[in-house]
Amino acid sequence: MTSLKSLLFLSLLAFRPITAGKLNPLDDDDDEEPTQAAPVPTANPPNPNSNPIPSVDPSKAPYKQIYNCPEDNGLKYITYGITFELKCNFGTAQTHIRHVDCQTQAQCADLCAAEPLCQTSNFNAISKSCGLFPGYIDPVPYANIHTWFPTEKRPDPNEPKPDPVEKAVPLCPLEDGGTYTSEDGTFFKVACGVHTIAESSKATELIRSEKAETFGECMDLCAAEAGCVSVDFVARTGDHVLKTCDLYLIGEGCVLIEYLESVDMAYTIDPPEEDQPDEATLACAFDCPFGNGMIFDSQFGERFHIDCGMRHGSVVIFKDTQESLKDCMDACAALTPCHSVDYHISKKICYYGQHHGEPTNVTPGWASAHSLGCASACSKGGSCGK
Repeated sequence: MTSLKSLLFLSLLAFRPITAGKLNPLDDDDDEEPTQAAPVPTANPPNPNSNPIPSVDPSKAPYKQIYNCPEDNGLKYITYGITFELKCNFGTAQTHIRHVDCQTQAQCADLCAAEPLCQTSNFNAISKSCGLFPGYIDPVPYANIHTWFPTEKRPDPNEPKPDPVEKAVPLCPLEDGGTYTSEDGTFFKVACGVHTIAESSKATELIRSEKAETFGECMDLCAAEAGCVSVDFVARTGDHVLKTCDLYLIGEGCVLIEYLESVDMAYTIDPPEEDQPDEATLACAFDCPFGNGMIFDSQFGERFHIDCGMRHGSVVIFKDTQESLKDCMDACAALTPCHSVDYHISKKICYYGQHHGEPTNVTPGWASAHSLGCASACSKGGSCGK
């Protein structure tokens, strides 16, 4: 026979709200923290809009050389100042810029960062390829495709900018081995994914560490620093502080190069040499085109500078016919107010003017000359004879 005490206990249980399974979510009197039900596995990838991924602080994101899906879903990776979020089993539905062979997920983000038009990149884990895409649109579920999506839309490089375009800086990893010219004309060679190690490992070989917004700014700092011949720049998320620029007293030939995913280095080199086409010139010529840039001393002692394919176009004080530009200049030297000539080669017409300075009108078929003063102006008692 059931006791009265047992009946009372059972009645209390019957009226107690059950919170473990959230069967009574409207009950606000229960002070206990409700227990969340375990998620039910699903064959389809989660929709990021209905099941948002918790935000990860990029500065505290774990450094990984290899990212694997689905366990690294939601992790963030910073490369060259661009923060990407990994979305596993999601792909971009748009026309790609191009596909590139790629071995790792992280390298796929590096390739996108190196392409100014790229907003998102898809890594195909099966074919080991990376697709670069220009549109900033949400990815869609796609098996075995893992997307790097920027946390902020990248600026369009085709949009007009009020400021002048900065000097081109080699972008890693696509332009490994490229060169950069600093603001003062110092040349650097770039090595991607490596850093400097002194053979003697002396701390004095590190001049100092600076903060630089870009790789180019880091190299400019080295160029302005006496004795600096190489730099290390932390460009991507890793076990070093982002945007750190280390200036070194050592360079190529004095360093050991060690692979380091997050760091790029550059060292100074001699100016590049190029084959330049030789121009046919004559030691002494006063007719165009070989007389261009020549200096002619007239028979009256006045010196002229010759410009081919140019015309002064100034007010004409006199004109006549002369057999050559040389005769035209001699005639100008004999004419007191004349200081410049325009000579029409085919018509053999000489136009005399008073212009002091170089001609500005580009006119094929013409030659011009302007006075530089007396050939003997620096000699004591020199005179042009005018």
